[in-house]
Amino acid sequence: MFLRNHWYVAGWGDDIGRVPLDRVLLGESVCLFRKEDGTPIALENRCPHRNLPLSEGKLIGDVVQCAYHGLEFAPDGICVHVPGQSDVPAWARVKSYPIVERDRWLFIWMGDPAKADHDTIPDFHASMSDPAWDVVTGQAHVTAGYRLVLDNLLDLSHLAYVHTSSTGSSQVAEKADLTTKVHGNIVALDGKHSTGQGIHRICRLSRRRAHGPLAVQPLHTACLHIHLQWIGQGRYRCVTG
Repeated sequence: MFLRNHWYVAGWGDDIGRVPLDRVLLGESVCLFRKEDGTPIALENRCPHRNLPLSEGKLIGDVVQCAYHGLEFAPDGICVHVPGQSDVPAWARVKSYPIVERDRWLFIWMGDPAKADHDTIPDFHASMSDPAWDVVTGQAHVTAGYRLVLDNLLDLSHLAYVHTSSTGSSQVAEKADLTTKVHGNIVALDGKHSTGQGIHRICRLSRRRAHGPLAVQPLHTACLHIHLQWIGQGRYRCVTG
């Protein structure tokens, strides 16, 4: 069971282009692509004729053509052409999902489109899309349930035993100074503790380019400050320093 009337990250903006992409979100296969003007589009990834994934087709202008029998679907999910006939049956349509690009991410609404409020899209740091900043992006495929990933990210106590060469030490499990606050559907945790031995501090990891290259300085110990936010149904934000 998923909470569908919320915004979810469908991918990085750079992931989506003029080649249809298949991505499974909340248990549903979604076809992602961009119109000729760059607007992102998200459609149900299933041709209603014989169920071939639309992501296996190709783009013709702003419509996606099914690779099986050539039915063509507009960005709103409605079939606009059936080869060999002039009329288009009413059933020839697929779901179109609201999708918005913001701060280099694509946010998709998998629930009732009428309830998709752009003002409720999570607000992340503006430097994510600021060309004056270096931003490291990526993704990892994990062969485990997503709830185990959330559990790992929200569980600071494992740092003491898994990350002993960097941020971990017994201080994390025994003496961390933690404060938890709840703001609506956001749970925020602030903490500080001494790090493990032999940590290397990386300076200016997210810095303006004008400030020069990264500097790596060896430290014996350091005080690590962590600010975590768990936002609603599965979004997670971590700020450390």
